[in-house]
This record gives sequence, C-alpha cells and structure tokens, in this order.
Amino acid sequence: MAMPISAAARLEELSLKNVENIGGQDVVQYREDILPLIHLADFMDDKSFQVSASRADTDKIQVIVYSKNGVKAGLVVENIIDIVDEIITVKGFSKRDSFLFSTVVKEHVVEIIDVERIIANALPGLLKLQIEN
Repeated sequence: MAMPISAAARLEELSLKNVENIGGQDVVQYREDILPLIHLADFMDDKSFQVSASRADTDKIQVIVYSKNGVKAGLVVENIIDIVDEIITVKGFSKRDSFLFSTVVKEHVVEIIDVERIIANALPGLLKLQIEN
C-alpha cells in the first residue's frame, strides 16, 4: 500500500516507551504537542496488515506524521519500504473503505490509502475541533 507524499509531514521511528494511552487512545508527546496515534492495521479489511512478530519484539514503531490545516496525527505502520516521487494514474478502484484506488508504483500494484478518511474515522473529535476553531 502507499499514500501520497503530500500527506506525510515527517517519517519517524518512535520509542514504544514514549507511547501513552489516554481514554483508549494511544498518544505520544511530539514536538511540544500531543500526537494521537492511529494504527493502520485497525482499518484494514484483511488482517494481513499487522505488525509482524519480529517488529513487535522491538521497542520502536514506525510512524508517518500527517499534518494538514492544523490537524496532526501519527499513522503507525509496520514499516516504511520506500519513498518515491512519481506521477501516478488510477488503474482501478478499491472496494475497501480505507483505500482510494489502485495503481502501479515501481512495477508493483499498490492501493493508495485514504488518509483523511482514516483520520476522520479514528479521531472524529480532532476534525470537529479543527472546524470549530
């Protein structure tokens, strides 16, 4: 799977020791702010997207920091394989809610995740707070 690079403000590797849970929501103190964490595996229809046993044994997590219009969230992923800058074209549409469409990137078929929909579903209060301010 892939996401538009414009949705990624930063790529981070964070220590699990810094993850806290507030009211059922994982968060981390990040750059003088509180960054809510969204585990992308929770939004995948198939459970093939899960933190592998080898990753679970480490004390680090891979996080893509999303920041747009004052909304910030950390997308927890199993691992970040590559960053590419290329023009893509829609090759097919996804039937899954968390994805926009499928395409080909570096000779591999990938689905493009719907980052804003995932954030809206995971943290509806965050977007509501942004609208009110």
